[in-house]
Amino acid sequence: MPLSEYTTPASDSERPPPALSPADQYRQADVWRALDTVLDPELDEAVTSLDFVTRVEIDGDAVAVDFRLPTYWCSPNFAWIMAEDMRDALRALPWARAVKVTLADHLFARKINAAVNGGVGFGEAFVDARGNLEELRATFRRKAYLGRMAELIEALRADGRTDADLLAMTIGDLRTIARTNAAAADPLAGSALQGEGAQAGPVTEQLRREAGTTHIDLHGLAARYLQLRTLFGGAHGDQEAAFRTADGVDIAPADLATFLRGVRMARRGVEANGEMCRIYLRERRMLSTREGSDDHSRFPSHASAGQGPRVQRDA
Repeated sequence: MPLSEYTTPASDSERPPPALSPADQYRQADVWRALDTVLDPELDEAVTSLDFVTRVEIDGDAVAVDFRLPTYWCSPNFAWIMAEDMRDALRALPWARAVKVTLADHLFARKINAAVNGGVGFGEAFVDARGNLEELRATFRRKAYLGRMAELIEALRADGRTDADLLAMTIGDLRTIARTNAAAADPLAGSALQGEGAQAGPVTEQLRREAGTTHIDLHGLAARYLQLRTLFGGAHGDQEAAFRTADGVDIAPADLATFLRGVRMARRGVEANGEMCRIYLRERRMLSTREGSDDHSRFPSHASAGQGPRVQRDA
């Protein structure tokens, strides 16, 4: 019998506290921490916070994870990326010897599951696909870098810093902020609001709203931005400018407002897609509960409905 199993409830996607031994809880927490690092490539949000993961089962050193996207038609490119990233994150766990990731209720689920778990590459599985997924990954990493930068800058402004202050900051300054103890800085982090025995993971904005707090997590925002600052913005030593364009060009204080306006405009579509994803996923679960199966045609996709893999698309 499996040591532990978790299935997302249809009406409540929060992880329930497991009735497991400390060793089993450790492994389950390990799995959730690994899954927390896997992002929807377009939305730049964790698959866990988006509630895409529907089942986690641990049986000794074997891990099985099921996930489901908001619609039957969601982009197969993105579905592949998430399945592959989940597989790789779980295989990196030192105790995991067997990993299986299963995409459910998707037009290309059978093909994606067989290929990802069998070690077959995207180009081999989808021979008619145009381009390659590395190009797509790079495109969305660049967009994520700009989005994270804008979010951090707005938070630092709200914390009292002027634009001149911001553009004088160094990467070393951000690393200092990122090292701040999150629990001490955040009144919600580690609180009982998450439930005794709850799995490790970020405090969601939904939880903050329910608790009535507007705390700005500068620690988390800085750490998240720095993950991509090493890939974009040029040199990234402690004395380098904290905020640069993706191509490494310095931003003048007089140009910052215009620069951020452009980033915000580009991100509006992504934010709208994220909200639509949550709506579709919630409705899909409600339909599954009422009817015992999914209606694959009722909801349009947040990506290209009814099409095969397409590497590049308008964003």
